[in-house]
Amino acid sequence: MTSNLTVSLADASAEHSRTLLGHDFDAWLVAGILAVVVAVAYEVMTALLRQVSLRIPFLVLYLAKLTVPGKDWMRLSPRWKGELWAILSQPSTTSRPVRFLKGILYAAPLALGAARVTAKALTTTRPAAKKTRRRIVAIRIGTPSGGDWLRVAGFALATWGVYLAPPQDLKNRILVASLALFVWIGQVVRVLVITREEDTPGSPRDTD
Repeated sequence: MTSNLTVSLADASAEHSRTLLGHDFDAWLVAGILAVVVAVAYEVMTALLRQVSLRIPFLVLYLAKLTVPGKDWMRLSPRWKGELWAILSQPSTTSRPVRFLKGILYAAPLALGAARVTAKALTTTRPAAKKTRRRIVAIRIGTPSGGDWLRVAGFALATWGVYLAPPQDLKNRILVASLALFVWIGQVVRVLVITREEDTPGSPRDTD
């Protein structure tokens, strides 16, 4: 008698449990946790890609080190780095993709031989003068814009939708998966092309 009563109460509780869009509280909780984890991982990857995109012109510039003697590189590289910082941190009147392209166009000729020619010319005209150099690095944390929040929300929503979509509903799964892929590709392209001004450190300067 007691066993039958327990089974009846369990069945009644299951019948009257609240659901939202066909899913109970446990399913929504797991989906919410998964969406938060994916959104955090997405932001971390975005920050890393942004730093990589900022360093691309400097990686090109560092290739010039292979063609320049060590002493000449130590003497001339701070000037080249300073010029490159100035190009990447021009006023807002110049668009960010243009600044990025100008940085590449500045660093590429140096890497392809202009640095070696410059070092050779300076070595033959006058001896190198010793200078003390001061390097300043400023770390800034930019405030996310409205577009950034929308991209994160769209990516998290798409992840949530893939988890909650019924297995037989292949059409909706493909739709939300395509949305997530579209948001991710758009963010990667934006980060690789645009150099954000608020993430640009201060440039090294020479002091007499």
